[in-house]
Amino acid sequence: MAENRYVFEGSPNLPWFNVMNIGLERPIGLEAGHTYHIRLVVDDTIGTLYVDGVALNVRMYERPGESLGVFATDGTVEVRNASIARGLKRK
Repeated sequence: MAENRYVFEGSPNLPWFNVMNIGLERPIGLEAGHTYHIRLVVDDTIGTLYVDGVALNVRMYERPGESLGVFATDGTVEVRNASIARGLKRK
């Protein structure tokens, strides 16, 4: 199922596995011209991605980086008002 879904993937995706995403995806019906609100929250090894309030969780086995990539298959993506905020580090 390559369309109408969102999923976590590591980049690069080697060495296998740096995220446990098997079977973890959410359906999404995308409409051209519609604005989608996306938020990613990372807490230690858990990541939660919200798209218009619908959540997708993932367990990460490598330390998260400091960037985020967004891509589309067979289409285009326009990203506006993007920011990355850091919270308090736990001891």
